[in-house]
Amino acid sequence: MGAFLYLQFPTLPPMSIYDTFLPDFQSLLADIGVPATVGANLFLVGLSRPMNTPKFDSGGFVDQKMWTVRFAAATAPWTASDGRVGGQVATIVSGVPIAALGEGKKFTVNGQVLRIKGQSYKQTSAVIELECVDDNQ
Repeated sequence: MGAFLYLQFPTLPPMSIYDTFLPDFQSLLADIGVPATVGANLFLVGLSRPMNTPKFDSGGFVDQKMWTVRFAAATAPWTASDGRVGGQVATIVSGVPIAALGEGKKFTVNGQVLRIKGQSYKQTSAVIELECVDDNQ
């Protein structure tokens, strides 16, 4: 009978790019982020240009303004490099975004009240992405 050779490979920890991308995204927000208020908490966020999307209303179709807002998926409060508040509280708790960033919730960006229509977050991602509409429409 022949002998078998069993190779044992070392187990590597799961790969995560979170530790690399989160500081990069926070640095980006420090450079071009705009202020947002969620409840009484301050954040720096990335804000897209407004998009007009058709919405069916009682009088027919109307244009509705929509924005994509990006928060840093931070597990702790953080400060921007220039000393501004980047995130007054953590946006990720127990691996999920905080409830204040949930669908239907409202927050203020640059003085404009937005309502969250959808949320996108992947585990170990550095970004929480929200699809929002103008709450005054």
